[in-house]
Amino acid sequence: MPFGRHCQCGKCRKGSHQTRAIEKMKGRNYILSVVLLLLALRLVAQDLSIKRYADTIRYEMKYGRIIVPVTVNQVVYRYILDTGGQTATIWEEAKAMGGQLTGASKVTADMNGKANMYSMGRLPEVKIGSNLKLSLTTIALPDIKGFRELGVVGILGGDAFKDVVMALDGAKSELRLYYPYRPKGLKLSDGIPLAYSETWHVNFPLSFSGASVQVMFDTGVPELLTMSEKDYLFLAQTQAATVVRKGRGTLGAGLEGLGEAKPLKQVKMGEFALGGKSFQNATCLVAPNVPTILGAELLKYGVVTIDYPRGRFYFQPYEEASADLAKAAPIWDVSILPAHGRFEITAVWEPLTDRLNIGDEVVAVNGKDITRLLLSETTISDIFDRLISSETTITMKRGNRKFDIPVHRR
Repeated sequence: MPFGRHCQCGKCRKGSHQTRAIEKMKGRNYILSVVLLLLALRLVAQDLSIKRYADTIRYEMKYGRIIVPVTVNQVVYRYILDTGGQTATIWEEAKAMGGQLTGASKVTADMNGKANMYSMGRLPEVKIGSNLKLSLTTIALPDIKGFRELGVVGILGGDAFKDVVMALDGAKSELRLYYPYRPKGLKLSDGIPLAYSETWHVNFPLSFSGASVQVMFDTGVPELLTMSEKDYLFLAQTQAATVVRKGRGTLGAGLEGLGEAKPLKQVKMGEFALGGKSFQNATCLVAPNVPTILGAELLKYGVVTIDYPRGRFYFQPYEEASADLAKAAPIWDVSILPAHGRFEITAVWEPLTDRLNIGDEVVAVNGKDITRLLLSETTISDIFDRLISSETTITMKRGNRKFDIPVHRR
């Protein structure tokens, strides 16, 4: 039966009480509309009150490390950007910044997986870019020679960016910070969900020829890929990872110094894709007790955006064409680092594993004496970077005997 202002009740033949019911319903709808409107206006007002910003910070790339300026108490310092680490500062420098000790904690702050008890501190009035201002918890570090050589006072971890969206553009050497939203064009549904991490590490699944493992995007590692022994064994079952050659040694020096020598593998990986871009024939180093890492070399191929508040990882390639990495990152038959007051062999690969030992002293490279050079990682890195050929000779010393060994980059 139609129901309206001029309709009559079937019992009393009057429409007045029906009219009152309609008017009461309209009144309720009006009140509800007003409440919803006020709520919407409040949300809009809150949104307008949020300070939105987009900062661009130029960074320097030095020996594969991203170095960014950070202002503390109105003084500019330089830090290594390390998304796989926790913020840590040489405490002598932190005290000059006005830092205060707050306690101690056991921290795994080392690329070799070593943990130690470190004092913890707090840095006041930290500013990254023009708008990101915070008080920052930091690990208190002893004086580290490698940091001094790079001209930095520590590492800046993902914990510093937990409230913002961070983009890294390798082509422009730019760190871009956005708050509170992502840059235009990036949808939440397009990002790779991040696994929960109390230390704000960027962990997500990555598939190699259809088999998936968890990787950590870590700007503190220069190489494109390093992998744990456990993940390699899993991928090898589906032929998504095959051994190219074997070796022995350590992947490098961490905060706790050189790691113990371990079995190493150089492995060819199955195809993987990020942001629609395919990567083929990538090689990586495999070692026990290290995480599987996607390193800073990824920035050669596209822009990485990390939405920390919403837990998303984005990769926007510079070119859509597949990247064939078969010859992208050859490595030398040996690794040499300063240790025990001299330059020593810290890793050796086939076919030299039967001729050289970990800890052997190196006294010359390409016929040039290195015993009087500054004992540092950057010194030996510069020597090998300047070599044009993929072959050179290193001079070894065992006791009173010296001998030459040809080494190759492959």
